[in-house]
Amino acid sequence: MSYSTTKKAILKSLKHCYTIDGNIRKFVILSDFHMGIATHYDSFLNNSKLIAFALKKYIQEDYTIIINGDFLELWVNKNIETIKYIHQDIFKILYKAHQKGNLIYIAGNHDSMVFVHPERIATRFSLSLRKNITCLPVPVYLSAKILRDNKPDILIFHGHQASFYNFYAIPLLRCGIRYIFRPLEIMGMKDTTRERLSRVEFKKTDERFTRYAKENNCIIVAGHTHSSVCENTGHYYNDGTVIMPRCSTLLELENNRFSLIRWDIHIKKSGTLKARRKVLIERNADVSI
Repeated sequence: MSYSTTKKAILKSLKHCYTIDGNIRKFVILSDFHMGIATHYDSFLNNSKLIAFALKKYIQEDYTIIINGDFLELWVNKNIETIKYIHQDIFKILYKAHQKGNLIYIAGNHDSMVFVHPERIATRFSLSLRKNITCLPVPVYLSAKILRDNKPDILIFHGHQASFYNFYAIPLLRCGIRYIFRPLEIMGMKDTTRERLSRVEFKKTDERFTRYAKENNCIIVAGHTHSSVCENTGHYYNDGTVIMPRCSTLLELENNRFSLIRWDIHIKKSGTLKARRKVLIERNADVSI
């Protein structure tokens, strides 16, 4: 995918954008839950209790929670109703954030099906209940923009805008994963080229977003690649993913300062387990040439 195509995808996403006043709020940005139905393909299951604890802390401290795409794994799973039942504790926690007006949902490539239209609550039809059920009780957007006085705007989107197939050919990829590659993996076949190709694609993704941010004098925050990034000039950040092995990464934005955070489970000397928050990188939310 060329840079010009990436730019068009970004501009298309910005047409469905949620605008936020960044001068009076603090934010936590997290992405790529890939929440499933407690099967082998439910990547979120191992870190679900850790993220539940972290979300409760952020809600208590009055953070605005921005879910930056791929909240649900809908390429493999069809039924949101089952996902909501399996992970009902997370949905209950996020509902509390919604009640305080502190929840924003941006769609990614794996949950793009819940995006209908800005300002409209996303629903999916349940075959068992014979009615539409809500995903989260908030509108779903393709991007968000944090406006600040005398500082560059912060653009937030999932990050699949830099991949032609992940942005423009989602139905094709979803069909291939659900009906071809998933059955083959269940039979024991492994795609040995996927990891190498992903590394090449994700490096290009970071380069394209950095270029766009520099050309437009803004800051971009994305997810999608599952690899956290704090670009040297401050133009591009990636929050990583909450489903890393044994830990979760995310971004906090407070007082015009970004913090890349890792949450993990720490074993104390007493033998008890404790959820631990560790600051990996701190950087002013500004840009340099």
